[in-house]
Amino acid sequence: MGLRNYVDLVKNADFWNSFRVAFIIGLWNVVKMSTALAVAVAIHRCRSARVQFLYRILFVIPMVLPGLVIVLIWRSFFFEATSGYLNLFLKSTGLMKVLDYIARNFLGWGDIFAPDKNPAWLGHPRLILPACIIWGFPWVGSFAVLTHLAKLQSVSRDIYEAADIDGVNWWTKFTRIEFPLITGSIYINLVFTIIGTICLLYTSPSPR
Repeated sequence: MGLRNYVDLVKNADFWNSFRVAFIIGLWNVVKMSTALAVAVAIHRCRSARVQFLYRILFVIPMVLPGLVIVLIWRSFFFEATSGYLNLFLKSTGLMKVLDYIARNFLGWGDIFAPDKNPAWLGHPRLILPACIIWGFPWVGSFAVLTHLAKLQSVSRDIYEAADIDGVNWWTKFTRIEFPLITGSIYINLVFTIIGTICLLYTSPSPR
């Protein structure tokens, strides 16, 4: 065969489509990292030590659950076409009609979101990519939250006291103190996010 396999691979549209899908999902996964950071900062700023401890416990519990259980919960209760919470929410709020208008007039997806239909989020080639992006909403991963929280708790209280004396607001405190001092945990989570995205996409069929 020689190099024919590689030539066929380069000419294969699915091969290049996998890169497009990897870029889209990877970009969204990076964006979704912000929610975990926001939750970690909110917990860190709780005045009560007992409340902080309670939140840490609540975020540890999902880490001990097998990943397969979480996948089955999302597939059966959220994305299920006939009785899934996502379709029920879209229909009860009228957002299904909005999606139907956008899909017909702007995306050219036809009647995927027609009122008399139940979109198969994990079964339709047009919807599998949005489903992968929605997956895990509100995207507050326990590992990321606890990593950021551990880094935040290592910040000296003297720095916060000096900031309070200077009269800084909550946003300046985040951008000038907390964010620069926890970049290490952000880099770690970014690496894990990229690795997880690559492993997810290249061990499963790529959506078209």
